[in-house]
Amino acid sequence: MSRPEFSVLTPVYETPPDVLTATVESVLAQTFPDWELCLVDDHSARPDTVATLAALAARDPRIRLVSRDRRGGTAEATNDALAMAVGEYVALLDHDDALHPEALSDIHHVTYNFDADVVYTDEDKLYPDGTHGSAFRKPAWSPEYLDCAMYIGHLVVYRRSLVEAVGGFRAEYEGSQDWDLALRVTERAARIEHVARVRYHWRVGAGSVASSPIAKPYANEAGRRALADALRRRGIDGWIEDTPNPGHYRPRRRLPDPPRVSVVLPTAGATRANGGAPVELVSRCVDGLINRTDYPNIEIVCLIDEKAPPRLAERLLAIAGERIRFVYPQGPFNYARVIDIGATHARSELLLFLNDDVEPLDPDWLNVMVELAADPAVGAVGAKLLYDDGTVQHAGVIHVDGLPHHRAYAQPDGTGYYSNLVVNLNYLAVTGACQLVRRDLFTRVGGYNPAYPMNFNDIDFCLKIGLCGYRIVQANGARLVHHESATRAAIVTTAEVRRFLDDWHAHTVHDGFSNVCEP
Repeated sequence: MSRPEFSVLTPVYETPPDVLTATVESVLAQTFPDWELCLVDDHSARPDTVATLAALAARDPRIRLVSRDRRGGTAEATNDALAMAVGEYVALLDHDDALHPEALSDIHHVTYNFDADVVYTDEDKLYPDGTHGSAFRKPAWSPEYLDCAMYIGHLVVYRRSLVEAVGGFRAEYEGSQDWDLALRVTERAARIEHVARVRYHWRVGAGSVASSPIAKPYANEAGRRALADALRRRGIDGWIEDTPNPGHYRPRRRLPDPPRVSVVLPTAGATRANGGAPVELVSRCVDGLINRTDYPNIEIVCLIDEKAPPRLAERLLAIAGERIRFVYPQGPFNYARVIDIGATHARSELLLFLNDDVEPLDPDWLNVMVELAADPAVGAVGAKLLYDDGTVQHAGVIHVDGLPHHRAYAQPDGTGYYSNLVVNLNYLAVTGACQLVRRDLFTRVGGYNPAYPMNFNDIDFCLKIGLCGYRIVQANGARLVHHESATRAAIVTTAEVRRFLDDWHAHTVHDGFSNVCEP
């Protein structure tokens, strides 16, 4: 047999014959024929499993079978399958799951056209009655997401030489050996691509993780250890923070010398009724920065609009003291221009653009954002913003038909769609209502564009950063309340929409972080 493109690796242990047969037949049904199936029996004691394996191996010369003389576990058995493999790429298929008939064909299209090192697909669940559901529509390659959860899991295909270079699977991470491998391989991969189609069917059975994420608690603990090892490997002094979803974490980074952050804070000093009494929103915002934020190194550059009420600066100075400075932009209000002015007056290498109607919910919100911005590959970091009633205002920006929309907008706060409201993720953009960026990068891309005086300036800014090769990160561990549009009316004009589409439609119409593709 000539060298195949794909080696499908499938460790087998005590698999019911009908399920095992269905798994193998899903490989036999592939429309792309250039594959081999490497089956490794991990010392099954069931005679019917052993007999079924022998019968299946006799059906096609592309099916190869090895039987272990002792039980080793999934990692060891998969390493045996890897040792058998001769394909350019290895695909991981569990012994009780199934591939879509077009799975390898679609992946071949990507490997052939883009020379990808890693390719992953969407997946769904296959229920005992034969129906499919709970499709997981995954985003484009998101390193921050993979550092929180094994989101690329099924189906994932790796260049075999890379898997071998990192040492294959490690038995000490049994249960999360696939996540551990993904973390190590993607650190070396030059190109990672996503097939936005359901091409893997994860069978739901009693005791499987597909039926419940707490079915195998040892797997969650192994995942935590794999992630901690990844931090050590990258030279990061950090720790692992739990989320409400088992098996989903947030890596944290210790900052022994926290860099100073300049908060660029435009305000017109608007008030809002609160139980009958007017509340000056910017005063609450500044109080939140000074008294309800535990980040130790902040300066506030407050840009006061000419329409602001009298003695506003005096009231803010009473709250923040020497940590606040004031700038008074002149002329008609242009948010982008005001932000640019504020940035020129800032004294720090980190700039936080903040709306004056925002206030923190958690004291360490800014620590979370700065930790993520410490990665030199990250260009901008956004926060999770909630309305007063606890619903989501911002948890990342996605594009539909090329136009920006807030993900999970107005939905109740919670863990979200496959944890996308609690983990860190990548997007094309995050809102400027709370946006952290490095000064040098802000200058490099030309800052905010005054041609977008009210809307889309923050999105335009993020898109420019992305074109320079930097990642945009949504930090859902940083939570604040946003009294949105309490200070200015939220009106998007037709002219603004037209300009944005003229400038960015070709880039945003296929937003890979908003996977809406049909199977």
